[in-house]
Amino acid sequence: MKKINLVIPIVVVIVLAIFYLLINLDEESKNTSIDNNFESITSEGEVVIDLKPLGVRDSKYSFEINVNTHTVSLEQYDLMKLITLEFDSNKLNPSSAPKLNGHHNSGILAFDINKDIKVFKVVIKDIPDIKGRVFEWK
Repeated sequence: MKKINLVIPIVVVIVLAIFYLLINLDEESKNTSIDNNFESITSEGEVVIDLKPLGVRDSKYSFEINVNTHTVSLEQYDLMKLITLEFDSNKLNPSSAPKLNGHHNSGILAFDINKDIKVFKVVIKDIPDIKGRVFEWK
């Protein structure tokens, strides 16, 4: 009888722990793209820009961005003004972007879109020595 009294609370704790994990995993999957097989695209030039879609994170469509150069200083370039995301006849500037500094930069570029998009392009203007860079995913 004492063994049964111990087994019941243990089983209840295990079942509650499983439900807790399932609920938290479901919430986490809402903040990430399930089918994000997009490759990173690199644009060469005096400034090398590498862009990789990450999907929806924290209710924003996000990209990993790397900006590197050995020829110019990047402080003068504001990614918030120079980048546009184009999809479904929409054009959006980022809601957040890394502030460029020195010669090597990386961070998260985010747009106020709370849905997965499958066909889109990112246009970056006026960063040396390419007037307009187009990163396109289909």
